[in-house]
Amino acid sequence: MKSATLSSLCLASFFLLHAAQTGNAKRVVPINAAQASEFKASDSVGVAILVGVGKYPPFSHLGQLRYPGADVESTAAALKAQRYSVVTLKDSDATRESVLNAISEAGGAMADELKAHKSLTIIFFFSGHGFAVNGDNYLATFDAGIKNLASSGLRVKDVEQALIRTGAARRVLWIDACRNEPGSKGVDESRSLVTLRAAAGTRALLSTEAGHMSYEDDGLKQGVFTYYLVKGLRGAAAKSDGLVTFQDLAAYVTSNVKQRSLANGNLQIPYEAGESSGDFLLARAGESASAPTATPDTATPEVRDPPPSTDASSLGELQAKLDTYRRRVNQEKAFWAGRKPTIGSFRPEIQSALDSLDDNLKKVEIALGHRDQSVASSALKELDEDLDSLRSFRGAR
Repeated sequence: MKSATLSSLCLASFFLLHAAQTGNAKRVVPINAAQASEFKASDSVGVAILVGVGKYPPFSHLGQLRYPGADVESTAAALKAQRYSVVTLKDSDATRESVLNAISEAGGAMADELKAHKSLTIIFFFSGHGFAVNGDNYLATFDAGIKNLASSGLRVKDVEQALIRTGAARRVLWIDACRNEPGSKGVDESRSLVTLRAAAGTRALLSTEAGHMSYEDDGLKQGVFTYYLVKGLRGAAAKSDGLVTFQDLAAYVTSNVKQRSLANGNLQIPYEAGESSGDFLLARAGESASAPTATPDTATPEVRDPPPSTDASSLGELQAKLDTYRRRVNQEKAFWAGRKPTIGSFRPEIQSALDSLDDNLKKVEIALGHRDQSVASSALKELDEDLDSLRSFRGAR
């Protein structure tokens, strides 16, 4: 199987996270019981403003990107499933003023709940170009131009201050951009942001270290970082209790981005910034989306309770599915065990999928033991993805 073709135009992503161990082991920092209880019971857990710009105007001298729209849509679906209100701004709707107005109006929408002392999270996501100018990081919104980024671009510090003004106690930055000091050689020069130092209460993760590049992946039809970010939010990063914290997600995303990028010959290592007291609860496995994405001029979309996530009508049906999956997993592992003597060693993505099989089987068993249909169903879907991936690798050398 051919490795994925990577775009030389890059995508990066900020995301609030903290390094941790991968897998289903007991987390080092326990989740605050009150926070977990509120998160599970609440109809709405926060607001997310998602921005994607790939189709820049002809005379902006900014290169076109292929997958910011897909990044926004997949992230929106994952967050709506977790009961976040979601606002999306794409391409010509994503001007500097519109983005800042959306953040401000999101704060207004949360005002009543914040007055009631409800703990909410606000998330900002950007997928597109970004640059460092005179030591400051800028995002290239639709109305930005390469020759005057300091005046036309959106400064990351201004985004952070806008998030602080909303009053939300937990603030998240996800910025998908490749960037550097614009030089005389033009926009084809590789780009990277300078080191970000976020304020207390704000967590951020760049899809790559300062001074390095991030990549779009034609095989994934997304930015590599965003693909694993979304997969983690949907439950792949959950521990055995079915919950996903910053630390859980950070470990999952970092590990998988490194493996995928190495397999394709481009090392990409996510980088985190910011600080907070304790770990933040972001998501739980097994949620499914139902709420519609808001149009850019509404800024406060409707949030609906997510429907049940399992396709099975009873725990008995899930147990029967688990027995079937055990047989399929054993067959797949036997196939690859027979190939290893002739191959020598597997490609990283093959080994990762094989390792994931046992992890997800264990997750299903634990979920069924706790009679949690949502988590069990989510883990079975992860098993499906792993098995599909391994089947697609058959014949690869």
